[in-house]
Amino acid sequence: MKEHRTPIKHAFDEELAYHPAPPDFAERVVRLATADPSNASIRSQTVAVGAIAVLLAAVIVVTLTVGIRGLTNSDSRGATNQRPGPAPTAIPFVSTQIIEPTSESTVWALTGQTLQRTTDGGVSWRVVFKGHGMLSPVGAFIDEQHAWIVVADARSTLVWRTSDGGQTWQSTPIATVAGTAPTQLFFLDPQYGWLLASTGAAAGSQGASLWRTENGGLNWTLVALGSGSPEAGTIPFGCEKSGISFVTPERGWLTGRCSGGYAFLFMTSDAGVTWQRQPLPSSATGSTGQLSGNVSVSAPRFFGLTEVVLIVQPPAATPASQSVLFYVSHDGGLTWSMRGPSPVAGYGADVVSPMIWFVVAGNTCLVTSDGGESWQRIQPNRDLKDLTQIVFASTRVAWALQATGAGSVLLYSSDAGRTWEARQLAAEG
Repeated sequence: MKEHRTPIKHAFDEELAYHPAPPDFAERVVRLATADPSNASIRSQTVAVGAIAVLLAAVIVVTLTVGIRGLTNSDSRGATNQRPGPAPTAIPFVSTQIIEPTSESTVWALTGQTLQRTTDGGVSWRVVFKGHGMLSPVGAFIDEQHAWIVVADARSTLVWRTSDGGQTWQSTPIATVAGTAPTQLFFLDPQYGWLLASTGAAAGSQGASLWRTENGGLNWTLVALGSGSPEAGTIPFGCEKSGISFVTPERGWLTGRCSGGYAFLFMTSDAGVTWQRQPLPSSATGSTGQLSGNVSVSAPRFFGLTEVVLIVQPPAATPASQSVLFYVSHDGGLTWSMRGPSPVAGYGADVVSPMIWFVVAGNTCLVTSDGGESWQRIQPNRDLKDLTQIVFASTRVAWALQATGAGSVLLYSSDAGRTWEARQLAAEG
């Protein structure tokens, strides 16, 4: 029994200082309530949590009683009653466009008006960039200190950069033509980066221009302007472009989707000046195939110089091919083979390592630790449909954006997707 006294006292002291319950209190209660009651360890934990709950209830009652008395009676010696002061202002809903964790505790969140950053796993957020017009949903975040975001309108494109965690910022204009819209920003390290911009789209096709920096964003150079055919070595106009990544300053990949369900994958070996198509096999025989309907193709994820994973996700509503497809390469992206696919349709997927992959399928999460050979099901505590982004900071910490009528809700999990809770960003006003 003694072993539980210190946690209980600590929780009680904590609640006296901070009136709300701990963020994981409800999760602990649910987990213990659904656990095997014959387990002695679980029984002892349940007693401890129950004791904390009783103490928290007492604190809340005392707090409310004192607060109400303070509002209705300014002085017990006969002073007149006072009207209660204004209620605390609630933090308004802030819709998130991009989340990017660089560790389990440090996360960058880009909204339409601000860039925010947390260093405590989302418990508190700080606005590190605000204003200067509407922010494009385009950013690159490689560690706790270095970040780049894009501010663009019909007249100009500015790339803002920080190397001190958002304390100070510098900007560089890019001489884009009218109608250019930045779509992807990728940095290999604090020096080498690429900006992909759309120059117009029509009927499933999209023109693109590619800019490159070698000094952290201080200067940008146009290296490719997509207007020719694939045979010409340029970025083709056909297909919509969705992702870009590099493994060295010279070698990189551009992904996208084409009408008819084909995945778009092109490779460069000269820093983005010329591009060559790479076909993706659709079966173990290596034949080039076609997926049903439109597809979402991620930028290749590199683990070292040789291990690569590429995610191709058909639409969940397509009966013929609903699973998330994974393509792997063991030679740095020169050749590919298909692994998986996932057993069920997915709303989102992410890879943590060359062998550990996650797929979110509404009210079910799937995880594989052997590169798609076998899958385990995880039952989350909430429906995870309509996800616009899911990203794992580690094998246990994950973040997700879920679309709602009011915007995107920011979700956080600390147990590999089993339980999720909403996290609120700082007010933008």
